[in-house]
Amino acid sequence: MSSIAQALRITVKLVSRFGFNRETLTSHNTLIPIAYYLLKINAEDPFIHQPKYEEQRENIRLWLLRVLLKRTFSGTPDNLYPQLRKLINDAGGKFPLQEIIEAFKGTPKSILFSEDDINTLCELEYGSKFSFAALALTYPEFNLSYTFHMDHIFPRKDFYEKRLKKKGITESDIDFYLKNFNYLPNIQILEGNENKQKSSSDFNKWLNENYSAESLKVSFLQIHHIPQDISLELSNFKDFTAKRTKLLKIKFREILGLKEAPQSIS
Repeated sequence: MSSIAQALRITVKLVSRFGFNRETLTSHNTLIPIAYYLLKINAEDPFIHQPKYEEQRENIRLWLLRVLLKRTFSGTPDNLYPQLRKLINDAGGKFPLQEIIEAFKGTPKSILFSEDDINTLCELEYGSKFSFAALALTYPEFNLSYTFHMDHIFPRKDFYEKRLKKKGITESDIDFYLKNFNYLPNIQILEGNENKQKSSSDFNKWLNENYSAESLKVSFLQIHHIPQDISLELSNFKDFTAKRTKLLKIKFREILGLKEAPQSIS
């Protein structure tokens, strides 16, 4: 196998480890700089899993998520490749995430995020081709042996006017429920088999049945950035939405290097 073919093969395996597949990887052009970097360092299969490469894997993951969410490779990205190639060549074997961020700062291809960008991420809907990348920012590296699905925390089946009325949701709240159930604050990423098992179950009931030990339940809620200090019943969906939005924004700011938002910004 040629060196180029090997670099491409490892690139695909690495991006799969991050949870991406043909449906969720919105730009195949993003693979080219990754493959070039792996070719440059003569990477082999151990790069995908050995601890000594963890920092470079994470730099690649964060770069990939940034450029996907900022649509960096949309339009005509050909002029990006020479700049990225030079940055990689000059990086001494590391993947130059921070150098790339600085090099493109203030240009139309910047991968810096603003508070407005954070708000926009939280307004992504289930089914958007960018929702997976946005949520993936908040999770650690995915395990290559699993398939991952996006899942409505509170299942879609409950969000019909007649069903909501039957569950005792007030007329004044029904409009909010119907407008907000499909946005990112009500979406998580689950391993495929777990998502199938959860299916359209009542979330609070499913959580208590499958994570009956308090430590396991707390761990699940922390991993998925789900508020722990409120009721997780459907009747509390408005409070849940507000608090999970805040948790997601805190995580986005932390990962993307933004300062804490002013108190007036939720």
